[in-house]
Amino acid sequence: MELAKLDVFACIETLRSYVDRLDFKSYRIAHKPRLTARHRKINAGGGAMVWRCFWGEDFGPLEIIDTSSVDQETYINILANRFHPWLANVTVYQERGFIFREDGDSCHTGGYARWWKETHQIKGFGYWPAQSPDLSPIEHVWNALERRIERKRSPVKKLEQLKVALREEWERIDDEFAYRLVRSMKRRCETVIKA
Repeated sequence: MELAKLDVFACIETLRSYVDRLDFKSYRIAHKPRLTARHRKINAGGGAMVWRCFWGEDFGPLEIIDTSSVDQETYINILANRFHPWLANVTVYQERGFIFREDGDSCHTGGYARWWKETHQIKGFGYWPAQSPDLSPIEHVWNALERRIERKRSPVKKLEQLKVALREEWERIDDEFAYRLVRSMKRRCETVIKA
């Protein structure tokens, strides 16, 4: 039974760490051989940089970025052209506020990014712990997306195939899954604080 069906959400690394502390060992089943440097070169690097968001049960745009790193300008272009129109659409009839949660990357916290978000009245947290996947619902969405792509009948071998698969699977993610993640945030924050 999947833990998500029980409204239990935890990062796989947290679960592995917990199992290790109990003196058990956990291993990831090797379904396929790992990519070598040669494979990555042949297959255009083997990955894609992706930006995505959701609020409650509303999934935002999936943005596949064609650069290897994201600077403030690239990030603000995504916010201005993809995120802000989506946010305006989903909040028009909402009576509750929206708080934008980011992971503290330098492209999120730089002066230009802070100025742009203030100018567009996008409120966020003043501080959020770095590297805290249990407190990041989008990481659970990303994990589900990754598992869906890995289960595809025909394996994804090229970067363009990966981009197509990402878009297809993003559209198929169940809205209820996102809603359960949001509902579980209070409990997960309390658990982390107690730990």
